Amino acid sequence: MHELVAKAKGMTKYHGVEFSVVEDFNELTVAEQARAFNLADAVIMSTGEHMANAIFVTDDTMFVELGCGGFSSIDNAHFMSFVLGTHQSVKGCDGANEEVCVQCSREGLNSSFIIAEDAFHSLVDGILKAHQEKVAIMRDSRRELGT
Repeated sequence: MHELVAKAKGMTKYHGVEFSVVEDFNELTVAEQARAFNLADAVIMSTGEHMANAIFVTDDTMFVELGCGGFSSIDNAHFMSFVLGTHQSVKGCDGANEEVCVQCSREGLNSSFIIAEDAFHSLVDGILKAHQEKVAIMRDSRRELGT
């Protein structure tokens, strides 16, 4: 992920986009975790217990869960009722022509995944487009209200 984010930071189309990578949430205090989630317009993260930090996101945050299947917080309607933004789940490529998916590998009980560079860019581009549309709607609503 670090390499994908580093490349994206250098691309003109992502000028003005702030990317942050957290390798291990256990290295952050609870307050730091809450702040990171609260300040984010979008969160892209792997499945895991650290997803409980979703309670700190603001309304309309875009939330994307990456994983190889099995348990998914996004597939849990009760959990996601606490997240008032947009959410999607990106799962393992199953041979179909998914534009955005992860390539999974398993060793015993452990699994890991990688996301291809073009899939990562498609994911980020979709998030940016949705965010720009949301901002335009909010701006237009304010104009209608005269604020």
